[in-house]
Amino acid sequence: MMKRGRWMTRIGLGILAALAALGAVLWFRNPGRALLLALAIVAPLLQNWHPPAVADGQITTEDWGHWDAASRKLTAVLERRFPTGTNETGLKSTLFGQGFKPPPPPDCLPRGQPAPVGAYTPCYETSNILQYDWGHFPCRETITVRWTTGDNGEVTHINGSYHGACL
Repeated sequence: MMKRGRWMTRIGLGILAALAALGAVLWFRNPGRALLLALAIVAPLLQNWHPPAVADGQITTEDWGHWDAASRKLTAVLERRFPTGTNETGLKSTLFGQGFKPPPPPDCLPRGQPAPVGAYTPCYETSNILQYDWGHFPCRETITVRWTTGDNGEVTHINGSYHGACL
């Protein structure tokens, strides 16, 4: 078993050396193209490839395109995992630990400002939202968790939504 591990390590190092040599050649011929190649190789390695643990086994490939049904399943899982009365700090800690992040800042409407016709997001609602993205080009999947808290910092309501898109 030890010999196989060393053999696999040598192959990995050989591939890494070949990529480094190719990158050096490309860098001297065309630095811009070499940078794009490096980004194309490295970027997918830094992305999430699977759903978060809280949704693992709940969101499957069969859920693609059935966003409402999958979101209901996800909400049921979240309600069991974080029932009413759960401390918000524990909820956030668990989700952050699984790779959830705050969503990008939306074009939101400050509290007290008259609402325009159509859809909008109140700015104050974005503090209780965390999002997790995964997948690989050209498709991405997203889980968004929203919750409300009472005066004592305990969760009063939790909701999950699941969506995906391809270029």
